[in-house]
Amino acid sequence: MTYRRFEDVIDRMPRYLQELEDCQLITRDRRGRLPPNLPAKGIYVFYEDGKPLYVGRSDCLRARLLQHGRASSGHGSAPFAFNIARKKFRKKFRATRPDSDSMFRSVLEQDSDFAPLFREAKQRVRRMGIRVVEIQDPVEQTIFEVYAHLKLGTPFNSFENH
Repeated sequence: MTYRRFEDVIDRMPRYLQELEDCQLITRDRRGRLPPNLPAKGIYVFYEDGKPLYVGRSDCLRARLLQHGRASSGHGSAPFAFNIARKKFRKKFRATRPDSDSMFRSVLEQDSDFAPLFREAKQRVRRMGIRVVEIQDPVEQTIFEVYAHLKLGTPFNSFENH
């Protein structure tokens, strides 16, 4: 493993952000397919109405981006859609379901009030635009994911342990 100075890695973050922001917005075609020229690994950001909503990273971008909106994806493989649905669920049921803030993810996913919101959120994610930046190094991916979240203000990222 090559030794790198933290400051050298941090110095690359603004360049990655500029590359991400310069990336053409990627959308799915009518069949739900992504363009063939995606980088293999790196960072992605979902956009809706020009606003960045969620940043993630993957060593297999194509598969990961498809998982986020796949109808069969659960809370572990579609965390962005899950967070969208959870926010809507809490707002809609806070008065009548006081447990809505403390429900475990696996329990919430099976809840009959939550399930349709989760399905709807995955459909919404499928319609969103995406920007990507190729980053090979896993340490730089990790740091840039948090950096991009902070710089872009993506509201649906959660770095909480679960």
